[in-house]
Amino acid sequence: MDHWVAYDSNKFNPSILDFDPQRRTAILIHGFLGSGQDFIFRQMEDYLLQWRDMNVIVVGWEQGCNNFAFYQQAAVNTEYAAIEIRNVLTQLMKYWMDRGVDPNQWGYTHIIGHSLGAHVAGQVGKMMQRYNNFHINRITALDPAEPCFETQEPLRLSRRDALLVDVIHSDGARTKNQAFGLLNPIGDVDFYLNGGTLQPECKVGNLMYRRRKREMMNYPNVLIHLLDKGVCRHFRSVVLFVESLKRALDGRCNLWSHPWQYSSNADQARAIFRTPCNENNCVEVGINAERYKYQPQSSTFYVRTDLRRPGCAF
Repeated sequence: MDHWVAYDSNKFNPSILDFDPQRRTAILIHGFLGSGQDFIFRQMEDYLLQWRDMNVIVVGWEQGCNNFAFYQQAAVNTEYAAIEIRNVLTQLMKYWMDRGVDPNQWGYTHIIGHSLGAHVAGQVGKMMQRYNNFHINRITALDPAEPCFETQEPLRLSRRDALLVDVIHSDGARTKNQAFGLLNPIGDVDFYLNGGTLQPECKVGNLMYRRRKREMMNYPNVLIHLLDKGVCRHFRSVVLFVESLKRALDGRCNLWSHPWQYSSNADQARAIFRTPCNENNCVEVGINAERYKYQPQSSTFYVRTDLRRPGCAF
């Protein structure tokens, strides 16, 4: 499918798209201060299109989340973004129903959302179930945002929002509002990148996106210092997912995760790595997470990264 970005459902015309509802569909949703044109999401889109003959919808809701000083309003705007996405899907369903393709004939539908975009994804899932009687097959939440979503409330992502909800945590904290991402398990399966808090690849001074640094220049240096590593950690979940697509394409290495009790201490976490991973005792994180069966209640897994290790290390 040709690349296209959904900005406004009122200007949406299904007839001009190379969209086949019976193909797999991926919907990509950026987070706070993000853009549908961000390099990491364009890269994700490119790898998805190489991985499968599929539809890829990239959502741009920058106007609702592009002001650093108004995060709370951006959190509220997640609902409006979800309404727009649901409107697009509803128009597509009507268009194809008129041409003999019922919604139950649609291919696998997968929404991938980062930060606030993860909660947008969850709200789309809720709306599609309630108003369209349609279940999203999978939601992948990449470090879902914590501020304004600390407790169970209607706008927060839930494991009930899709048939499979997998979550990758990379910037959480045990104390409220000390990180960008949620740390508590909220999906059918929750993957914790290096325990979900500190990321060894993130150094002070390593902002992934220069645009975000410019937006923070009016804030005290100490805040910039704190956010510097935080932004990097927050995006490690996205980098990991893109890496999983690269590995799925070349078939070279699996991105394994170890079964792990969320409440384990550091020594217990280190102990699990004494047993080598295989398909019998570990599961893959990223795009291939859908291949596995999970417990009825939440399952938690630890993903270790170590760039110093040779071979298949991430």
